[in-house]
Amino acid sequence: MTVINHDMNYVGWVQRSLNRITGAGLRTDGQISKLYRMWVMEFQYGSSCGTRDGSVDRITQDAIIRNNLCGSTKGSVVYVQWVQQALGIAGSFANVLPTGILDKPTKDAIRKFQISVNHKHIDGIVGPKTELDLIRKVPNLVVPGFYPGHSIPMPDPVADRLDDTLDQHNDVRGIDQRIDNWTNMLLERLTTSPGRIADPVRREGTKCMIRKIQFGHYDYEYLTKENAFKVAQGHGEKGKTKEELDLPYDLPDSEYKVDLPVSKFTLNARNQLRYKVGKFSNHMESKSLFKHYEKAVEELYREIDEGIKQVKYQIHNSGIKAGSYKKLEEWYDSKIGNSNSIISCFLDPSGNPWLGGRTGY
Repeated sequence: MTVINHDMNYVGWVQRSLNRITGAGLRTDGQISKLYRMWVMEFQYGSSCGTRDGSVDRITQDAIIRNNLCGSTKGSVVYVQWVQQALGIAGSFANVLPTGILDKPTKDAIRKFQISVNHKHIDGIVGPKTELDLIRKVPNLVVPGFYPGHSIPMPDPVADRLDDTLDQHNDVRGIDQRIDNWTNMLLERLTTSPGRIADPVRREGTKCMIRKIQFGHYDYEYLTKENAFKVAQGHGEKGKTKEELDLPYDLPDSEYKVDLPVSKFTLNARNQLRYKVGKFSNHMESKSLFKHYEKAVEELYREIDEGIKQVKYQIHNSGIKAGSYKKLEEWYDSKIGNSNSIISCFLDPSGNPWLGGRTGY
């Protein structure tokens, strides 16, 4: 692998290209940041590039150029239209119409332009050098993908999907690797653009939750709203029949001989997110995949939060601390006071940890 020597102009071209192709929303400042490398890596996996380390080599560069000019996306059409308009302003290329299609007249005009600015390679292709020369010739015509502000918030990405010829790939990364990279990207967004989640309590809770899921060695047990209600109503108590309990557990006896622990009703937050990510299509482009990940995180946060509120409601409204209510309360107290538990990430509306037991509802 030969990594290209990146100067600020080159990195700026990559940033603009990623904004056009993947909707990365990167600030086009020519600086190599952690977020920049993450989006390069996302593009590399989405385009089946051999290199997948966040560094732009020749193969990655060529894939970026193809997507800029020939991708079946709105971003590609808008970019080619910009090239055609820039050529018309920069020289005697009036026969080039802004169709958004890289046709023969457009390629011929690009070659003429490259000759006029003394390019070494006259190939009719707009890469980083040709784009930069066009920008210098027509500075008042803003190039698509240019974003001078902070990296995120961003407008809706212009790309719909990658070019069909580049989109047929199998994502060889494991689910955990995918979650790790997306988690870093989402944490960066939530830090640099707090407005993406307006409620500060929910924002900090989301950040805590995905950090715990990312590292893989925490307690991920939680109860859904429905299962918290089942526990509180006595499902799983000794002597209840399977028909009364309406539970999916395939136990051999027609009647439970022992009380079922609360853990029989819980879900694993990390496994739930991994399951959601595992269902994503490998034929989505990177922008769509990341947006699906964001949605999966939002759904998981809401599910855990609603479950906690149901637990608190059931404990608070129980007449006595006995039976299933006591079992539910003991389970909850063991989670809310444990910093290793995913439950500890969830705060009350005042931004404080939910109190244990029957207090603080």
